[in-house]
Amino acid sequence: MNKNWNGKPFNWGFILWLALWLAACQPGNTHDHEGLYTCPMHPQVIQEGPGSCPVCGMDLVPQASEGDEAPLPEGIARLSEASDEAIVGRTATIRPSRMSQKATLTLEGNVVPDPRHVHTVPARVAGRIERLYVKYPYQSVRKGEKLLDVYSPELVTAQKELLYVAKQQDTQLIEAAKQKLRLLGTTDRQIDRLLQTGQPSYTVALYSPYDGYVTDLNATALPEVRPAGAGMATATGMGMGSAASQRNDGGAAPTLSLREGSYVSVGQSLFQVVDPSRLWAEFLAPAADARQVEEGMPLQLLLGNGDTLATQVDFVQPFYQRGEPFARLRVYLHDVNARVAVGQLVRGRLTYTTPEQLWVPREAVVDLGAEAVVFRRKGDAFRPVPVTTGAMINGKRAILSGLEGDEWLAANAQMLVDSESFIQVNE
Repeated sequence: MNKNWNGKPFNWGFILWLALWLAACQPGNTHDHEGLYTCPMHPQVIQEGPGSCPVCGMDLVPQASEGDEAPLPEGIARLSEASDEAIVGRTATIRPSRMSQKATLTLEGNVVPDPRHVHTVPARVAGRIERLYVKYPYQSVRKGEKLLDVYSPELVTAQKELLYVAKQQDTQLIEAAKQKLRLLGTTDRQIDRLLQTGQPSYTVALYSPYDGYVTDLNATALPEVRPAGAGMATATGMGMGSAASQRNDGGAAPTLSLREGSYVSVGQSLFQVVDPSRLWAEFLAPAADARQVEEGMPLQLLLGNGDTLATQVDFVQPFYQRGEPFARLRVYLHDVNARVAVGQLVRGRLTYTTPEQLWVPREAVVDLGAEAVVFRRKGDAFRPVPVTTGAMINGKRAILSGLEGDEWLAANAQMLVDSESFIQVNE
């Protein structure tokens, strides 16, 4: 037996190497970290069991083993994030209110003619103006009042034709000749006078077919006076501007383009006759407020000097004109010419109740230009949340989308924003 062991000396070396390797794999006498707590800000403070740091008073956290990362409280973890992802602050919080708001909207507008009652007076014959009875723009005329006399060779020829066929006693030809004169603007009374006297008239009179005042088609007769501030809702009425600032004619009085001796052609539009008893009051409403306005809503028209007029919204323009961030509202004014004049600046006051929706104080919303955000509380921190806003009424902003209604929000979002910071919203 001994002889066999002595014949294999390498077995003893293998056994010695195996023993050393097993010894090296045994765990050493390391310090047990379980049950030890330390301060995240002062790692030299170590104690058994939870408690507070004697240096800063923070709550102690379990001490991590070598190679492990110690967990941080949620509030402290927020501090380690980028400043544009989470904002930490101790500030007052509010919850959105779901309710309806009663609002009063004051709009600025102006009075314009009703285009349905702006009538054009054309020339019935071609010729030369012998006499003009309308001397200046905006001259008041009555229906049947003479506007001008026109010399027309065509008219003279038509009258001579009637006198000639009248001698032939041909009823059909006589009626055709009369109809031709009627088409040239001759009245039945003038035709009867022609047949009685037998003398053709070398001029034809043009009469006003409507009541109103005369304006010139070739002059700036009906300027649109736009309210100051582009019709934005106002509570003070400041910035109305002056009438002179709305003019573009250097202060010169308007004149008629037609003169005695001027030539006119058949069908040429000579004048416009505007009915002053049929007017419109047009208002410009901001887009956010125009959503709440409907046709038929009562509107109180403020004419100045304490004079008011009870009206209603008759039309809401269903589109926006290019480049205008507001909608046009229209009120029809009938038989109020003694109190309202074309071009007069007026105000309209609307009272309405909004539908039930979420509202937050206006300070809780930050407008970033392209979007608006509120700061929602999550744990000990606030995160920016994009929202879609609506009208602002009584110091509150309507939230159309982005919130459920049960969130806690920063009451004053501006206090959480640095003037040089960039807010990144994580959708």
